[in-house]
Amino acid sequence: MTNLAEQPTSARGDRRREQLVETGVALLGEHGWPGVTARAIAERAGTNPGLIHYHFGGLPGLHAAIFRRATDLLINPLVEELLGAGDERAALSMIRTLLPATPADVPSSRLAAELITV
Repeated sequence: MTNLAEQPTSARGDRRREQLVETGVALLGEHGWPGVTARAIAERAGTNPGLIHYHFGGLPGLHAAIFRRATDLLINPLVEELLGAGDERAALSMIRTLLPATPADVPSSRLAAELITV
């Protein structure tokens, strides 16, 4: 079984994968991509860094899962709202309203900035 998608999963393994992704999203929001290291994730999650390779094939695989999750949390809801705005002016007005309401030091703001600059 060389393809990670073909590996059997267990409820425990699924929980561990979820924990690693959530930990990575939190670190991304706090420190940006440079802070999302295997060591930092494993330390915060209280696990062995080798599990990152086991569950994701390595740090790039975990980074991809973190990116997808963070996009699901932040970008997709915003895009849905903007698409429902009706016209360009309403969408721009919505963006102007949302941007100042989000302080730069809030982890979700950092998370959004990291997603946009990838």
